Amino acid sequence: MRIIAVVLNVLVVTAFLLTTVAGYISPSRCMLPSLLTFAYLPMLIVNVVFALIWLWFGRKECLISIAAIALRYPLLPLYLQLFGKPDMPEPDNDTLTVMSLNVRLFMGCEADMSQTADNARLFLNTVELNGPDVLCLQEFAAVKGMSLADSLRFMGYTEQYAAHTSRTGHPYSSVIFSREPITYVNSIGNGSKIYADIVKNGHTVRVICVHFESYRLNDSDREEIDRIAHGDMDSTTGKTVAKLKSTIRSHEAEWSDELSPLVQAASVPVIVAGDFNDIPSSHLYHSVRRNLDDAFVDAGRGMGVTFCGHDFPAFRIDYIFHSTELECTAFRRFRVKFSDHYPIMAAFNLQTKPTP
Repeated sequence: MRIIAVVLNVLVVTAFLLTTVAGYISPSRCMLPSLLTFAYLPMLIVNVVFALIWLWFGRKECLISIAAIALRYPLLPLYLQLFGKPDMPEPDNDTLTVMSLNVRLFMGCEADMSQTADNARLFLNTVELNGPDVLCLQEFAAVKGMSLADSLRFMGYTEQYAAHTSRTGHPYSSVIFSREPITYVNSIGNGSKIYADIVKNGHTVRVICVHFESYRLNDSDREEIDRIAHGDMDSTTGKTVAKLKSTIRSHEAEWSDELSPLVQAASVPVIVAGDFNDIPSSHLYHSVRRNLDDAFVDAGRGMGVTFCGHDFPAFRIDYIFHSTELECTAFRRFRVKFSDHYPIMAAFNLQTKPTP
């Protein structure tokens, strides 16, 4: 029995440690570590259980899991923060606040078109109560019987940019709304990624609103993904894994080919906000963090889960990244359900030289 337990422990530790290399090995070269990252938290818990059991019996085999936990512990703060700063500062000329949200066409968690107007009103109320300087919205669209753009303009968001507009001039897809002047705009790829240079009190910041490709999972795929998230890799089907592989590789290309060159070439500080459709232990996340800081890690509190829908496990897949020269002074997640994502908001101290 002891030998079987040791073998199981070693297998779990091996899978757990393989998540280490996911941040360094491109998914196009080796997919397994990227797939295993979905099970990081369950495998961490299993290793803790193994260590406690071995300790209870006074066995030195506890060192197997303890060593693995020590090696992978640095990943935990990407999921959980205990001492954050969720309270937004008072409005200030040297502070820029940014809110990001995938509004999912205002259909809520259940994709109920009859509730879109109610969800849109909840969204407007959230914006009015918190008053961010900049809104980065994904899957934005007009709602019948309402003029969201006009309502936001009435709140002071007189500047806006979207790569796509309807025949009536309404923006849709990824959209940036700003209370501060926008001096330059552009889109990336198919227009799901856009950016605007925003000036506040002489400080220029490039705000990039992004929406990475979705996994587009059906009910069967969701069940398989949920099993992956609980460490049950044997139950996955080839079709589901193929979808995961395709999307993970797409995310890699979206960052390396489209966004990374833009971030590195920017002559002003950068904020990248939006729905990345990927988790903090992924290769995509580690690729972004080589250039930018994570506002949640800087000032967040709690688990930081941003997805509350049913077509993916509850993970943090929405982020606000920023250049190192910008100090993140606060970060907050709002547990309001007018979408299958939670809004997130960050405040930044503008550590830049005034624009000439």
